[in-house]
Amino acid sequence: PKASSELVLVDLSEAQREKTAEYVGIYRKKMAEGSMGNFHLGMITRLGLVAIHAALDEGYKFDTALTGGDDLPKPDDYSSPKFDAVAQRVLAQAACGHIVFVEPLAAQIWLKETLIRAGIPAARIALLNAKSAPSAADRRKIADAFNRGEYTVVIANAVAGEGANLQRRTCAVHNVDIPWDPMTRRQRNGRADRQGNENEALI
Repeated sequence: PKASSELVLVDLSEAQREKTAEYVGIYRKKMAEGSMGNFHLGMITRLGLVAIHAALDEGYKFDTALTGGDDLPKPDDYSSPKFDAVAQRVLAQAACGHIVFVEPLAAQIWLKETLIRAGIPAARIALLNAKSAPSAADRRKIADAFNRGEYTVVIANAVAGEGANLQRRTCAVHNVDIPWDPMTRRQRNGRADRQGNENEALI
């Protein structure tokens, strides 16, 4: 089966809009002062994090995403417009497999919580990253279970972007964030758009 692509546009939340405006203001001020170098890349990175979730630029990690810690409060809300959009699309096709790519580990945790609250059982969701699956054997175990239909959703980052055999029953690949280079996105989509997939994947 051939894959097709869809661009899904979502509005920012009020908190995301406020932070985006704050960062744009800082950027304009620094530009007027003649700032150069790594400042630009740092600002683009922060804006990209905020576009995923309003709190993602605050330093949350895998171990602090749910409870806070390291001077970080417990997040007020795990959901975001992008996470909600993914949940809606997964629920619309819950009988097949979904791979969701997002790099930050805190975002993976928050997305999982959003999916659970939308009605997808926690046992049907797997995280595929270097923390949750540190070894190649761990990653193969998750991939095999996904291909057998034991998971509806695999939330992954670069760990699954190349070499992971997740294609058998994948009907959609969701890119919550956009990689810096086109090859990485091609590798992500290649988890589904490859020989052996039983479905026409949407990427």
